[in-house]
Amino acid sequence: MPLRDAWQDRPRGAEGSRAGSRWADRGPAPARRATPRQPASRRGSRRGFPNRRGPDARAAVRFTSPVFRRALDGIDRGRYRLHQVHVAIWEGLIWVSLAGQPGPLEEQLRPQIEARLGDYGKVERYRPGELTAGARAEYDVAANWKLIYENFQECYHCRSIHPELVATIPRFKSPAVGAGGYDPGGYPVAAGRRSFSLTGQTVLPRLPGLLPADDRLFYGMVVLPNCFLSLVSDHVIVHRFEPVAPDRTLAVCEWLFPAQTLQAGRYDVADAVALFGKVNEQDFAAAQWCQPNMSSRAYAGGGVLVPSEAPVISRYYNWYLGLMEDTCRGATR
Repeated sequence: MPLRDAWQDRPRGAEGSRAGSRWADRGPAPARRATPRQPASRRGSRRGFPNRRGPDARAAVRFTSPVFRRALDGIDRGRYRLHQVHVAIWEGLIWVSLAGQPGPLEEQLRPQIEARLGDYGKVERYRPGELTAGARAEYDVAANWKLIYENFQECYHCRSIHPELVATIPRFKSPAVGAGGYDPGGYPVAAGRRSFSLTGQTVLPRLPGLLPADDRLFYGMVVLPNCFLSLVSDHVIVHRFEPVAPDRTLAVCEWLFPAQTLQAGRYDVADAVALFGKVNEQDFAAAQWCQPNMSSRAYAGGGVLVPSEAPVISRYYNWYLGLMEDTCRGATR
């Protein structure tokens, strides 16, 4: 299947609304900006259309509303009709496919999550589709998106550039972490810390669907083709990536909390947001350091994988190369 035909995580629109909580098929040094988010109205249907902006064509979601429809009065819609693309929703995230007849989104996502967590029921307990964005940050990263993905799928670099993260998750200090692949049992927060936060002392309400066994664990995973998902006991972190150029990627990160946690005056989520905010800045800076090396003739055969990263990243390489082969075959037909 060509990469363009895969389901891709897309923006939720200017209003930032979350789009339901379960499966729903809707048919055919980095710059940083962080903003607080408020719950938004869920009124209106969601339909996707190709949107050509700049040098690349992206699929964006447009939210139809009575105001928008009135603005189109008098326009010959038959002559200026947009080409509709397929839109589906998973756990509040909007996914778009440019394929003529894409397979079900679940068939793309579920095997990945089961391979990472061992049990699809784990992600369902976190109920990300029922959470609300408490913070959002955008990063303009001067690096190819695949470098960012490689970085996220190994942790032999963690001890060198993530002091705050390894203080929170001590297992990430070991250069051997990941040598056997991801641990489906998760990675525990340090005994001396009360939460997955920058200071380790902020205590927020546990997500309501979790079991006691889920408490104080961290799970991080790549959800191909363009999403990262991180699960902790009091919030969920979602990354979305848009390739802008061979050496530039737009990264958007959102921190999701229960609406009750975000009610004015109840809890301050800034400490929880700050930890992964640090991790983002450190990881994206590392990707930018590596980007110039990709222009070297010595990089023509690709980089070298250390033993602790090979099991996971080799599978990622195979996935990407397979997509490119499908794309090339389709272009020669």
